[in-house]
Amino acid sequence: MENLNESNQPALSPEADKLIIKNQEKVESDNIILMDYIKIILKRKIIIGSIVLIITVAAIIFNLLLPSTYEARALIYIGRYKNKPIETFNEITSIFNSDEYLKQIASALSLLEGSDYSTAKNFFTIEKDKGADFLMIKGRGKTPEIAVKNTNAIIGILFDRHDKLFSTAKKTFETEIILIKEDREKTLADIKALNEVIKRIEKDIIKYETKIQEKDNAQSEAQGRIVESYINLVASLKTEKEGILFEISKLNLALSLNDQALQQKEFEKQYETNQTKIEIAPIAPKAKIAPNRRRNVIAAFSLAVILGLLTAFAVEYFQKYKHKLKNA
Repeated sequence: MENLNESNQPALSPEADKLIIKNQEKVESDNIILMDYIKIILKRKIIIGSIVLIITVAAIIFNLLLPSTYEARALIYIGRYKNKPIETFNEITSIFNSDEYLKQIASALSLLEGSDYSTAKNFFTIEKDKGADFLMIKGRGKTPEIAVKNTNAIIGILFDRHDKLFSTAKKTFETEIILIKEDREKTLADIKALNEVIKRIEKDIIKYETKIQEKDNAQSEAQGRIVESYINLVASLKTEKEGILFEISKLNLALSLNDQALQQKEFEKQYETNQTKIEIAPIAPKAKIAPNRRRNVIAAFSLAVILGLLTAFAVEYFQKYKHKLKNA
C-alpha cells in the first residue's frame, strides 16, 4: 500500500531537488551559527557575568549616591494693564534666561560663589498654563523645603520686576488722567469766557435795538443813516453771536469726549488693570522627581549585558585570529 502511494506521487524536477537541498543546508547552517553563539556565551560566561555584575553594582552605588530632587509648583496670574498682559510668556522666559537675571537667580538661590550662574537654569522652570493669563513656576531642590524656597525665590524676582513695570504704568496712567482733566478744565474755562462774550453781545444788541426803536420815526436823512448803521451793527453782532454759539457747541462736544475719556480711564483702572499675584501657592512635594533609581539600574543592566556579549565575541574572535596566525 505504501509503495502504491509513493508511486502515485509526482516526481520532483532536478531544480526543485536542488532548492530543497539548499534550504535544508541553510537551516542547518543557521542552526550551526546559533549553536556557535550559544557555545561562545557559555564559554565566556565568566567574562559576561563579571562585566554585568561590575556595571550593575556600580550603577546601584552611583544611584544611591545621587542626591534626591524635589519639585514644588506655583500657579501665577500675570498682571494686566489696559486689558493686556503686563508681559507676555515669551518675554518673561526670555528675560529669565538672560545673563542679568540668571545672576540674580543664582544669588537668590544661594548657589556657590564662583560657580557658573547659568546652572541656575537647573533649579527652575517657567511654563505656560491655562492660556496667556497664567504661568506655572517650578522650583527644584534637594529637599521638599528647599524646592519650596527656590520656587518662592523665583516668584519674588518676578514680582519685583512686575511691581516696577506697574509703577511705571501707573505713572503713565495718572499722567494721562491729569492731561485729560487739565484739558477739561481749559475747555470749561473757554466755554465760560465765551458765555461772557455772549452776554456782552446780547447787551449790545439790546442797546442798539432800543436806539433803533427810539429813532424809528427819524425824519432827516442823517438820522436814517444812523438807524441803518445800528441795524447793520445788530446784524453783525447776531452773526458774531451765532459763530460763538457754534464754538461753544464744539467745546461742549469736546467736554463730553473728555468726560467719556475719564470714565474709560476709571473703567480701565477698576476692571482692566490687575497686578501679578499668586493663584496657587507652592507646597512641599511628597515625592521626588529624580533620580529614578529603578529605571537607571535597569538601563545600566541592559547596557552591561550588551557590553558583556560584545566583549565575549571580541575575545573569541581575537583568540581564533591569533590561533590562525600560529598555524599559518
